[in-house]
Amino acid sequence: MKTTTLRCQKEYRTVKITTMSNYQDSQEENSQNDLFDQDITDTPLALPRAPTAAGCNNTTTNCDCCAKNTALLQEILKEVKQLQTGKTKVPSFSIENSAVERPLHEYLKLRFARNPYLADPDTELKSKLLTLRRKYAPEADVQEVLRHGLRFSARKMVDFRSQTKNKILSRSVKNEDVGALGINSLTKSIYGKFMKEESEDTCNLAVALRSFCHDKRQLRKQNGEPLGDFWKSFKSYLQDILDDSSEGKWRTIIEREEKRIERYRK
Repeated sequence: MKTTTLRCQKEYRTVKITTMSNYQDSQEENSQNDLFDQDITDTPLALPRAPTAAGCNNTTTNCDCCAKNTALLQEILKEVKQLQTGKTKVPSFSIENSAVERPLHEYLKLRFARNPYLADPDTELKSKLLTLRRKYAPEADVQEVLRHGLRFSARKMVDFRSQTKNKILSRSVKNEDVGALGINSLTKSIYGKFMKEESEDTCNLAVALRSFCHDKRQLRKQNGEPLGDFWKSFKSYLQDILDDSSEGKWRTIIEREEKRIERYRK
């Protein structure tokens, strides 16, 4: 009888332990099922409501001023995001069809009548571009104005030189022979549309140009061979004159060209 009791207690203990183990396993399984059966979604965080505007007593519904504040906050957050992702673009600028084009074009015409070449670097031109930007396009980016302005100016000077060369070297009988023109008439013929009034610098430039053409046999009656690079050759020729420090050099050149003109007309 005692032995049976002990065996029964042992069996009871065994059954009890097994039952508790099954219960724990069941609870863990149910817990896992609950975990994986749960519907998990990425719910976006709602934009915090903007603080109530000053003087607004409406704390239950969105009034007009609160809605404006919320819209402003959304716009600010959008701009911050664009800056962080590098998507913010600087407004593009072009000289053509802008308020800067006309005054810049007029400046370049006057500049061409004094010197047909731009300097490198050209501080005068850069200063002019910055002045025009402040006056006509203050919202434009400085570097954009300088970059496009320098390109525009370089193209215009090329166009001006091409027009002037065609006029000087023209062999058409419909066009006047610049080689036979006097100094004043020569200056007006070549640079008339580029200058508002005749100046000493423009007159000297016209004389230097005629002297160059005569020396290189480019005038109509001389029938010389065309130059490979007309303006590159003239640039070197003009620089030699400018580097000459002798007094009265321009007077000497003018008197020489006047004598050449007389002989050319015969």
